[in-house]
Amino acid sequence: MHWTDAFDATGEGPGVFAVAPAHRGAVVDWAVRRGLPAVATREVGAPAVDAWGVLDGGVLRLHPHSRPDALAPGVRVVGWCALRLAAGELGFDVPAEALPGEPGPVPDAATLHRRAAVTVPPDPAPVEQAEMLATCIDATTLRWVASALAATPVVRPVAPSPRPRHRSQVGGV
Repeated sequence: MHWTDAFDATGEGPGVFAVAPAHRGAVVDWAVRRGLPAVATREVGAPAVDAWGVLDGGVLRLHPHSRPDALAPGVRVVGWCALRLAAGELGFDVPAEALPGEPGPVPDAATLHRRAAVTVPPDPAPVEQAEMLATCIDATTLRWVASALAATPVVRPVAPSPRPRHRSQVGGV
């Protein structure tokens, strides 16, 4: 199956894709099986939200709610790399060239798998991404969060040196 059979660009922000109802369970199961950092919010007067952080975004699930300004319930994938990783691992055909609207350069599947394979334990980025996604209960917040995540380069943290320098050794002081 082609990736567009399950994912549809929403226009809610850069790299925001709605997941087709028939594939929502598979996408959420994928995020859980992968052990992605997760955040759930259950606040009175707001939709219940589940979010998982990975690469340049993550997965966002909004439960039904009657709040008038709330996003429509459903599952969204936020981030171009997150979309490519999820779609590829779920068996969808994803082209090697840039998707419509995707900024370049486009990472290959092996690079995405390698970057997402192991989260360095002290790396707070995926947890922070999940926390940011969990705040997305309306269109404005989702657009802000998606824009912030799209503008943030995905970089692995550098492990601290086993022998940190003393201040007097830095810069010849």
